[in-house]
Amino acid sequence: MEHLPMWKTAWAANKQMFEMIFSKKGFFFFFLPIVVLNILTFIATMDVQFSMENASHEVTVSETMDAPEGSSYTDESYTSETIDVLEDQMHMPTDDKNLLLSILAIIFVNYFVALLAAVRWHRFMILQEDVAFSPFGLGKPMWKFLVKIVLITLFSMGVVTVLIGGTFLTFNALMDYMFIRIFVAVIVSIVVIYFVFKVVPQLYLVLPAMAVNMPLTFSQAYRYGKPSSIRLVFTTMLSGVLVILPLNLLLLLLSQAQSFTGETGMAYYCIISLSAIVSSLSIFPSIGVLSMFYMHYILPKLKEEAALEGDEEDDADDENDDEGDYDEGDDEDDGDEPEDEPKTDK
Repeated sequence: MEHLPMWKTAWAANKQMFEMIFSKKGFFFFFLPIVVLNILTFIATMDVQFSMENASHEVTVSETMDAPEGSSYTDESYTSETIDVLEDQMHMPTDDKNLLLSILAIIFVNYFVALLAAVRWHRFMILQEDVAFSPFGLGKPMWKFLVKIVLITLFSMGVVTVLIGGTFLTFNALMDYMFIRIFVAVIVSIVVIYFVFKVVPQLYLVLPAMAVNMPLTFSQAYRYGKPSSIRLVFTTMLSGVLVILPLNLLLLLLSQAQSFTGETGMAYYCIISLSAIVSSLSIFPSIGVLSMFYMHYILPKLKEEAALEGDEEDDADDENDDEGDYDEGDDEDDGDEPEDEPKTDK
C-alpha cells in the first residue's frame, strides 16, 4: 500500500463507498435511513433558525418602539400594541427553552447518526460485516468509539489552545521586541503544523480498533502509525476531493441560483436533498481510508506482537516443563540409590 499513489488509495475508498450505496441492502438498510435523517435534521435546523430570527425581530421591535408624536401612553391603539409586544416578551423565555431543546436534539441526532454510521462502516471495511443502520449489537464498540473521539478532540483542542494562548501572552509581554515575537510565532507555527499533521492522525488510528472491539492503546497507535501519518493526512484529503468536492460545488451553484431567483420551490427542496446526500457521503471516504491504514499498518503489528507474546509464553511453559522433568528425574535417581546393607558379625 505504501508503494501505491495516494490518489489510488483515495479512489479505492470512494469505490468501496459507491459499491455499498448501489447495492440493494446497502442502499435501503444503510444509506437511505441516513439521508432521511439528515433531511429531517436540515429542515429542523432551518425551522430553528427561522424561529430565532423571528424572536430577535420581536425583541428589536419592543426595544425601539416609542410613543408616536401627539399621543400619550393612554392612547388606545398604542396601549394595545404595547400589550401585544409585552405579551410576546412574556412568552420569550418559553420560546428560548424550546429553541435550546430543539438545537440540542438536532446536535444529538447528528452525532448519533455520524457515530453509528462510522462504527458500521469500519466494521464493514475491516470485518466485511453486513451494513445496516441499526445500533443493536454495537453497545460496547460505540461507547469505546465515542470515548476515544472525545479524548482525541479534547487533547487536540487543549494542546492547540495552550500553544496559541501562550503565543498571545508572549506577544503582549514582548511588545518592544519584534524579532523575538517573529521567532516565537515561527516556532509555534511549526509545532502546531507538526502536531496536526504528525501526532493527531496517528491517534485517529485507534478508532477502527474500537469499532471492531480490538484492544489498541494510544501509544501503540502512535508508534505503529508513525511512518504513515503524512500519507494518511493527504490520502484523506484526496478522498474528499475526488467526490465530495464536486458535489459541494454543485450544491453551491444551486444555492446561488436559488438566492438569485428568490424562489423557494423545487430548487429549495433540491438543495435540502443534495445537502443531506453530501453530508451523508462526506464521512465515508475518510472512514474508509482510516480503515485501510489500520488494516495495513496497525493490524499486522498487533498480530506480530501477539505472536511474539505467544512464543514467549510457549518458551516459558517449555522451560517450566523441563525444570519439572529435571526435578522428577532427580527424585527418581534419589529413589534408585541402593541402601546401605547392615553389617553382620562373622
